[in-house]
Amino acid sequence: MDCISSLTGSNGCNLNSSFKGSDLPELFSKLGLGKYTDVFQQQEIDLQTFLTLTDQDLKELGITTFGARRKMLLAISELNKNRRKLFEPPSARTSFLEGGASGRLPRQYHADIASVSGRW
Repeated sequence: MDCISSLTGSNGCNLNSSFKGSDLPELFSKLGLGKYTDVFQQQEIDLQTFLTLTDQDLKELGITTFGARRKMLLAISELNKNRRKLFEPPSARTSFLEGGASGRLPRQYHADIASVSGRW
């Protein structure tokens, strides 16, 4: 199945859900680019390295057809975007930060309680 249209979400096949592994041949198979697997194995390029490649790198590897390079670059972009989401820190709650760097909020006393306790 050609999952490249999944990058645009048009065929229901999504790289995020259909590709969970770290296997480059599996990724190429899903993208319909299985014939390029040998090139990457000969050059000892794994998935982690693949995700750092540029258009120029792909040309140097001998990926000369525009369509294949475009599919690879779109997959690289999509997988890197998903990887960044995994490592982004969760957004901080503003209420936590309102009390200063320690995260503690200032104490507020109700007037009646403060007058009984003698603490203002």
